[in-house]
Amino acid sequence: MLIDSGFGLLSAFSPNFAALVLLRALTGFGVGGTLPVDYAIFAEYLPRKQRGRYLVYLEAFWALGALVAAGLAWLIVPRVGWRPLLAISALPGLIVFWIRRYVPESPRFLLVHGREEEARAILRQVARENGAALPEDIRLVVPPAPQVSVGDLWRQPYTRTTALLWLIWFGISLGYYGVFTWLPSLFVQRGMTFL
Repeated sequence: MLIDSGFGLLSAFSPNFAALVLLRALTGFGVGGTLPVDYAIFAEYLPRKQRGRYLVYLEAFWALGALVAAGLAWLIVPRVGWRPLLAISALPGLIVFWIRRYVPESPRFLLVHGREEEARAILRQVARENGAALPEDIRLVVPPAPQVSVGDLWRQPYTRTTALLWLIWFGISLGYYGVFTWLPSLFVQRGMTFL
């Protein structure tokens, strides 16, 4: 979140086009790290019976966010320019970064790293908040995860898949955010109104 919002905020102060492109790419790198973490930890804490429904709700917020982004672009860009839009867009992420300090660590992550007591304490807390009790005799066993690095994504057999996924996600993000950020100002330049 800090990478996403921090570079998003810095991009509002870009001195030139090259800096803007670099800062927006770093913002996208932060978004790319945030999405799977949020989705996974949200799913980990949801009861199995309601997991599908709430994950769909989470995904639906992207559509709502897209509408808000388009609305903000429509209101802000023609009147005061793109810099204030980028600055305002970074603020919710900074707020979420602050709130995230209160989200407990993933119990599975803790187990994989041999921190069973911490995982057990978090599971007790989650059970308590849901009006349940964690059985004391419950076995928490997760096989240790292999040590991997980002560099492993660029080794066989993952090289081609990694390159294609990065290219696809870059294109999707560029198109998605590009359209919703710049389209309203392009319409206004061509004499169209939204009223």
